[in-house]
Amino acid sequence: MQLSPEQLAATAIDDNLVVNAGAGSGKTTVLTRRYVRLLEEGGLTPEQIVAITFTRKAAREMRERIDHSLAAKAAGGEERWKRMRDELVTAPIGTIHSFYARILRAFPVEAGIDPGFRVLDETEADMLLTQALDTVFQQAGDAPGLDAVAAVLGAQALEAGSGFARELGNLYRTLLNRGIPAEQAQLSSAYASLPSWPECRNQFIGIAAREPAVAAALGDRDKPELAAVRHDLVQAGKILAGLQDPREALAVYRRLSPLTQLKGGRTKDHKEFVAEATEQLCMFLTATLAPQLADGVRLLLLSLDRTYQAAKARAGGLDFNDLQLTVWRLLHDHPEVIVALRSRYRTYMIDEFQDTNRLQYAIISKLVEEDGNIPPGRLFVVGDEKQSIYRFRGAEVQVFAQVRRRLTETAPQREKRITCNYRSRQPLINLVNGLFSRLMDKSAGSEIEYIDLSAQRPGPGPCAELLVCAPAEEETVAEAEARMLAARIAEMVAKREVTVGDRDGARPVRFGDIAVLIRSRTHLKEYEHHLRLAGIPYTVVAGAGYYNQQEVEDIINLLRAVDNQRDELSLAAALRSPFFGLDDDSLLELARARRERGGSLLDQGAVLEGEPRRRLERAAEIIATLHRSRGRLELPALIQRALDLTMAREINLTRFAGLQRYANLEKFIHLAEQFAGAGGQSLRAFLGWLEYAAAQNEAEAPVDSEETDTVKIMTIHASKGLEFPVVFIPACSAAVRGRYGSLLAGEDGGLVFRFPWSCAVWEGMCAQERRRELEEHKRLLYVAVTRARDWLAVLVRDTYDGDASFNTWLRDFAGRAPEYFLPEQRPATGKANIRLPRPLPPPCPGRDSDITQLFPGLRVWGSGRRALRYFSISQFMLWRTDRDEFDRRYLSQLLVTESAADIEQELGWEHEPGGARFGSLLHRALEVVGSDTDVDAVLDKLVPEFFRLADEALQRRVRQSAGALLAAYQLEPGLQGDFRQSFSEQKFYFRLEDALFYGLIDRVLVADEFVAVLDFKSNRIPPEGIESLRESYAPQLQFYALAAGKIYKKPVRAFLQMLRLPPGRQLVEIDVTAEALRRLEEELKQFVRYCRG
Repeated sequence: MQLSPEQLAATAIDDNLVVNAGAGSGKTTVLTRRYVRLLEEGGLTPEQIVAITFTRKAAREMRERIDHSLAAKAAGGEERWKRMRDELVTAPIGTIHSFYARILRAFPVEAGIDPGFRVLDETEADMLLTQALDTVFQQAGDAPGLDAVAAVLGAQALEAGSGFARELGNLYRTLLNRGIPAEQAQLSSAYASLPSWPECRNQFIGIAAREPAVAAALGDRDKPELAAVRHDLVQAGKILAGLQDPREALAVYRRLSPLTQLKGGRTKDHKEFVAEATEQLCMFLTATLAPQLADGVRLLLLSLDRTYQAAKARAGGLDFNDLQLTVWRLLHDHPEVIVALRSRYRTYMIDEFQDTNRLQYAIISKLVEEDGNIPPGRLFVVGDEKQSIYRFRGAEVQVFAQVRRRLTETAPQREKRITCNYRSRQPLINLVNGLFSRLMDKSAGSEIEYIDLSAQRPGPGPCAELLVCAPAEEETVAEAEARMLAARIAEMVAKREVTVGDRDGARPVRFGDIAVLIRSRTHLKEYEHHLRLAGIPYTVVAGAGYYNQQEVEDIINLLRAVDNQRDELSLAAALRSPFFGLDDDSLLELARARRERGGSLLDQGAVLEGEPRRRLERAAEIIATLHRSRGRLELPALIQRALDLTMAREINLTRFAGLQRYANLEKFIHLAEQFAGAGGQSLRAFLGWLEYAAAQNEAEAPVDSEETDTVKIMTIHASKGLEFPVVFIPACSAAVRGRYGSLLAGEDGGLVFRFPWSCAVWEGMCAQERRRELEEHKRLLYVAVTRARDWLAVLVRDTYDGDASFNTWLRDFAGRAPEYFLPEQRPATGKANIRLPRPLPPPCPGRDSDITQLFPGLRVWGSGRRALRYFSISQFMLWRTDRDEFDRRYLSQLLVTESAADIEQELGWEHEPGGARFGSLLHRALEVVGSDTDVDAVLDKLVPEFFRLADEALQRRVRQSAGALLAAYQLEPGLQGDFRQSFSEQKFYFRLEDALFYGLIDRVLVADEFVAVLDFKSNRIPPEGIESLRESYAPQLQFYALAAGKIYKKPVRAFLQMLRLPPGRQLVEIDVTAEALRRLEEELKQFVRYCRG
């Protein structure tokens, strides 16, 4: 790739640079090219260059790109490039925490740590911290120094699990994220701006002394109730006059506190007296109590820190904050380490610098500075202030500006700007510039300066739309948005109205091109529900509730029942789950019997008959087996056993979003392994750990989402660094609320408290927090909008009231500049669900992928028989005709890949037209060819894709043969009937007893009276006619009929469409009578038994 002048300037290696790289500007390419220049022109080796990225994925991508560049150079035969490729494997390219760990492992003695330390997983560290917090507050009631906390916030504040306990835990995390140790927490310096406590006391006493004059001035206007109020204030003055030490105020706080809420009424002189007195009293209490509260909170923080550090020491690990604090102390206390590191690492390249905190910058400064200066070429930072959205993790966008000022104050050329966006179409970039130049106007108070982007991709506009949601009666806003979201996605794909660009040119949008970016998981369930109703395949990628997924709740309920057989609620939930499938009526009978006879639900089988009884007996046997295995099996093995006995994987694969469900179960085993690796073994402790983890924002397991033809749902934070052809942004009406508890910490760790009265320091801190949250909220919208390559759709409300929300900003901008948007789209009135075809569930992956490509964990290799976890009709058909080939492909220990015969078939086309590639090409074409379709245009695109190794002459023959078949297909009148729905390439999963099958139907037609399934065949017609083909393919069509009948609950007809027969004669009906399907089921069961040995 040729670098632009902007990009090339940013790769300079002879000076320190700060690079402001806009969204989609190719900064990873710049980082890679500069790294290679350091090797090629700077004379450095990979071990001398520290490259820090924000995520492991980014580090992996960067390492791969560098390796690709080095491989190209090594191909010339020069030995040093081969050597550098070898060194790249261990080069310091990674996250900042991995770099910290590298330093600490190199100097463990100086750092005072065990060189064998491990880095705690975030969930494990959070659980240890929560347990430490509970321990601290369980002991807080008897601890000295906490009287002020109990007096001002209430005694309940010191109870474990209280709101204040949670606030203290959040404060501790905030301080550590900002690189501030607990011992450095102290009262905010902002309180120094208030009058001192003696001044406040004396002012109050002086005001109280004026009470007789006020009473005289009131005269006849005075009333007993007014005089009583002034009397209380006078008495308070006497109390204050007797105080000689600020700590004595705590003893009289309960008497004085009610006076802070006094109101003066309407009588002027009295009103002014009360207002002045209460103002001074509030300032006096603030001045005397704030330091005592700070001392108490600091005691709690130190106790929490000690308890937490002890817990981590027992676990043998360090958390992320330990890494940076320990490195800072190491560098501060051991200058010789800095000298050693300077000789080892010659330059530092830091990506995503806008998400750096002050301590991280301080550490980097120690590493790159010499005598207070940074030698030329030592430091290279790149980032985009507009994408700083990790303040909750301690990131401070001001650090980027601080570094820029430092590097450019004497040399402005050290700042390089990369403003060309290579991602988005020109109209989208115009929208971004128009919107955010207003929202991020520094002259209007913005934290950052907005720098306009330019676009590399042209394109007509507008390509953004506002979808206006108006809830129907008894419908929530979230439900209305979810309904409209699903409807618009379905419409967009079905009507092929949105065009996206890829390497092969423009094409209609697919489900896999679309991302739904959410701020939080609050309304995830509504989105999922309506996407399912619309038959839209989707994948929850990140940032969404793992423990709220039904399959996870099912396995947790089962494990709770195994651990504690008296936990009837969990047992009932497990019995009702798909693992055992007892209906509500059966559970009601069991509950009644248990009340009458005692015992467990599992003991009441006598009240059930038939299938429900058999299911209960199976459940009892499985639960008893697992209960006996608790002490004998290690935790991961026990859970693996539970999944096997219940067939949880197979069951969940047959349900909607089966791949996601399967991945979530695999993640569950990983969690058990992680827990066991940290020293936990008991099932009960694991369940407690899960209960804690469920309260966190755990993401669902990934399912290779970048390759699947599914809509991606993810948080905006998770989308950072990614791009999508089409982006939807829902839930835009959520505003910055600025709700705060009892205490806050400033950027320097200064503590500020909320009192029952107004306090200028607290209000100032809240205003500062709100302002910074507001600015980050704008940056969050910027990140979301700039993920879109070709199309942006935003769901907004019909009205807006000027609050700080995406909705307000976008509606206001659209009103000022409507040319950037399509005309507003509004849903039809009413709450009815959209009318869309119902696909065969679950939603299928992309048509080019099979399940093993999407989730390799589903395919088990190397275990011989019993290796198959699921079965396909193609496997069954091969098993019927060629057992040896079936064994080789599916039951051997060899991983079957594309055979030489398959490649030869493509090159030589020996089996025309029955070859697999030719058949696949036809099936792809049949998805898009209608009666008026330009067949030549379709084949011009598909033939090179499917016959990539063929020469021009062979591709021409393919076009001719395929064109003839498709022309005949266009003339075929087809099956007659009043079909309401028609689906192509329908992938499905079907359960036969305990075996899971999957298949793909070429065409499904749905009428009121029946369902028709069609399968296209391009075989040559044998001289004896079609009967041999009918007999050969009958089991396949009968299998489709069996599945479709059970899914659609209607009679089924099945047809082969033989494309080589003349139009009007292509449909060949297959026998799918009950007897034919019964025989097929028996043969399928025999096939399963054969596979399982």
